[in-house]
Amino acid sequence: MPTAAEARFRDLTFDGITGFFGWRNMSDELRTSIADVRAIAGDPSIKQRLRAIGIRAHSGTPEEFTAAIEEQRTKVAAIATANGTKPLQLTANRRESNG
Repeated sequence: MPTAAEARFRDLTFDGITGFFGWRNMSDELRTSIADVRAIAGDPSIKQRLRAIGIRAHSGTPEEFTAAIEEQRTKVAAIATANGTKPLQLTANRRESNG
């Protein structure tokens, strides 16, 4: 069976997004210090080791990471809408426990 990309359904392909997540209203100073791991992810020897096990390392700013997540969220929402899937409505109690 072909993959979505092989079957020319490019809109159904996704990269796994991995990164460091923090809490809302985290200070810019702390966010920037955590984001300094970009130097590690950008190191050619680290990239080579990750590539050897099938991982494509991307390093970027917190803003770029946020944009990538939003881009994927928008893509999934469009697919769900096309399929007639309705979003889950969280209750106030559930929303508070999740974030």
